Amino acid sequence: MAREFQQEISSKSLIVSWQQDPFPKIKQLLPYVIMGLCLLIGLINLGFNGFIRNYGKEGVDFPQYYVAGTLWSQGQNAYDLAVFQETNRKLGLGDLNIDFGLLYPPQLYWIAVPLSWTAPQTAQQIFGIISLMLWIFSTGMLGLLIYREGHFNSYALAILFLLMGNFGVVNSFISSQITPFIFTSLILAYFLMQRGHFVASGFILAFAALKPQTIFLLIPIILFQRNYRMLIGLLIGGLVFNVTPILLMGQSVLDVFISWVTRLESVDNGLNIPYPAETISSNMIHLQVITNRVLNQHSSFSILINTLVIGILVIAALYPIVRAGSTGKTRLLDFALGCAIPLTMFYNRWYGLFALAPAVMVIYVHIRSLESASARRWWIGWLVIILVILSIPNRTLWDPMAELLDRHPEMWLVQVLLPYQAWLCLGISISLIYLRWRAWFNSGSRQSVRLETAAA
Repeated sequence: MAREFQQEISSKSLIVSWQQDPFPKIKQLLPYVIMGLCLLIGLINLGFNGFIRNYGKEGVDFPQYYVAGTLWSQGQNAYDLAVFQETNRKLGLGDLNIDFGLLYPPQLYWIAVPLSWTAPQTAQQIFGIISLMLWIFSTGMLGLLIYREGHFNSYALAILFLLMGNFGVVNSFISSQITPFIFTSLILAYFLMQRGHFVASGFILAFAALKPQTIFLLIPIILFQRNYRMLIGLLIGGLVFNVTPILLMGQSVLDVFISWVTRLESVDNGLNIPYPAETISSNMIHLQVITNRVLNQHSSFSILINTLVIGILVIAALYPIVRAGSTGKTRLLDFALGCAIPLTMFYNRWYGLFALAPAVMVIYVHIRSLESASARRWWIGWLVIILVILSIPNRTLWDPMAELLDRHPEMWLVQVLLPYQAWLCLGISISLIYLRWRAWFNSGSRQSVRLETAAA
């Protein structure tokens, strides 16, 4: 009788437990299932779609690196267009971007010259392997930063796996972009800044100026943070990386820089203008492509509207930093702002999406700090949308939309939505600005409470 009574009580407790939580084991395993799925997607994108499918292939920008390295190894001026084109012809490399010559600053020397020491095919393979290692290393460093922030768990690891193979990373392999060198420099610079090595941080940050627009907003942020030692390091790094190779070649520093600026000013490439009716312009991610498509024109008026919107974004991003400076709780947010907003300001294509990685992790950290369940659901939804757009290959969504627009060019809404990565950059930038103002207001509220308490 006692045994039957005990079995009845046990069965009732199981029923109550099942009603309260019908899938206890599944909920416990869910983070690991998500992590495994994200790892699989990240490895497929990074390893297969990015590295393996493009290993040894000549990307769009690789001829620039190799020809420049060859000329610099011979002590010649790589910004001389005629010499650059003739050298490219002798080497038998691609000619897609050769009409413009070399557009990168002189600090490309430190990458281009070592590549030119081997045959072009071998150099392309080495470049691909180094890029793969840098993407893995920089993603790991980003994870370490999140760990130091106290927000590292299985979900953070899952997000990092997706970011490791995001759409921008895949396109960096396709185009043979130097973005892995830039992203690694950015992450290392922030890591050193967090450790208090400000001069070294600025020095490393200078290498991210392989594309100068990358650090365009980070410089005023550092200035308004009153981090003058980091600015000194940035200046030293800029001089070392750019002037030293010119001196090693025995050339005039002034002449080389004038020829580089002249090369930049002479570029007139229709492919780089975001004409709204052209499909190719929809793989740009800066704000101009959105403005032109919304207004259905590329004109002085669309440029004016674009400039006004960018001005508002920049002022909104910098104002809280100017007023309140940065604290330990906002430094990662300020860093993410400095990386993300330039994507909306300057010419960029899909390969620039790598700069959104810090912003994604900032949004994740914000979600973990929320106490409101409804607010958390909204932000989780936004984070999922971001990760989906950053992870899906273009043939899944972009190609069908582009084909639909080619068949029906009158479909204005499709024309506007086709550069959805540009919309993503804009949305993330606005989200970060909101978080920065929120942090500023919250810090002001806490300070008022402390003052009132002290007065009482």
